[in-house]
Amino acid sequence: MANNRFPLIVPCHRVISQNGRSSGFGGSQGLDLYVPNLRFLLLGLESRK
Repeated sequence: MANNRFPLIVPCHRVISQNGRSSGFGGSQGLDLYVPNLRFLLLGLESRK
């Protein structure tokens, strides 16, 4: 993720296996919950404008 300048738009924390399923993580597993929650928070703040 160090090279991804837009992690909320282009998530790179998931690793996709050959069968197309999520099989692992490039970062910690905590990102699996953190990123969607952060997106939800940011969308809520944006809708208030």
